[in-house]
Amino acid sequence: MTDGALDRRALDPGSRDPAGTAGGSGCRDKLANARRGQPIGTSEAALRHFKVANDEYERHVVASASGKVVADLWLGSSTALRKTGVRVAPDRAVYAVDLATWDIPAATGDWLDAALLKVDAASLAKIEALDAKGSIVLTRAGGADASASKDAQSGPGATNAAPAAAAAAKWQASGEPAGKSLDPARANALAETLGRVRIDGILGTRAQPDWNQDQPQLRLVLTPTKGDAVTWTISKPKAGSYYVVKASDKPWFLLLKDDSARPLMEAAGREKLFATAPKTNALASRKPAGPAPKPR
Repeated sequence: MTDGALDRRALDPGSRDPAGTAGGSGCRDKLANARRGQPIGTSEAALRHFKVANDEYERHVVASASGKVVADLWLGSSTALRKTGVRVAPDRAVYAVDLATWDIPAATGDWLDAALLKVDAASLAKIEALDAKGSIVLTRAGGADASASKDAQSGPGATNAAPAAAAAAKWQASGEPAGKSLDPARANALAETLGRVRIDGILGTRAQPDWNQDQPQLRLVLTPTKGDAVTWTISKPKAGSYYVVKASDKPWFLLLKDDSARPLMEAAGREKLFATAPKTNALASRKPAGPAPKPR
């Protein structure tokens, strides 16, 4: 602990944190901003009284960065209204800090930023999907800025349908299957699905052979209007009801449960993106014959 507050450098080791901003950072901030005064105990009896002993505690929070532990906190019982006894290992001193034990969740999922793969669907200029059948490239004509169409429909009689239709109409494709044509609305739906992906867990930074990352079911290359392209490698493990996602801009392998992955896998499927191209009927295009001449 530092004078006045817990060491923020230990509790917030960097922005590349799977706790992100939606979940875990709130917990980190509460800890990092917790004020403390003088120690309220240092003896073994004090550690047990305030429940911050190694084998008797309310919460044990370990923060790590690059595989090294940078903070090891033991949170115990309440010492006063919204004050909790806290010990930072290996120090034996107990401090009363300005937070309640329930402010620090015990469930791992409460620390997880489910939007770690967040994509701004409106900023996507190109989506390349690679699967066992080959590569499909979807390009948004004129870039990804849909604001012009939205602004054009900002009058009193504007509806949400027109901008959506305009955004969908911008998508074009290369690599279509024979006899098929792109359904622009479904291409736009894929972009929106990418923007709604939420992860279910962190699997670590080392790939496991059973994850089949060398034989992915789908690889997506997402190119925004500004910035670098990001590649998602999505594989189905040999066992288990989940998928593994590795994003090129993040060090972790991420878990998507089957139910979470299904909308994305379906939206990126060729069966969804492409419809059978309409056939041209030469006879139907001929001018209908006029009325038969009257007999003389």
